[in-house]
Amino acid sequence: MHKNAMQMHARELQRGLGGEVKPHQCQQCLKSFSSNHQLVQHIRVHTGEKPYKCSYCDRRFKQLSHVQQHTRLHTGDQNEDI
Repeated sequence: MHKNAMQMHARELQRGLGGEVKPHQCQQCLKSFSSNHQLVQHIRVHTGEKPYKCSYCDRRFKQLSHVQQHTRLHTGDQNEDI
């Protein structure tokens, strides 16, 4: 793809379906996000980082919500608000 065409395509990817601006862009795959927090979570796809560890076993997770959901397997808690 021509450099200018690639730059135009990257700019188009920075807008979501509703036209909202997504200024936080992954430098590896050019995917864009509306918040820096979303970008940080996405970068873990590339790095493999799993900073959240289950306190009951050795499993690790990329997102806090995933370790919270997993913890329910150990506690038997069906409550959505952990």
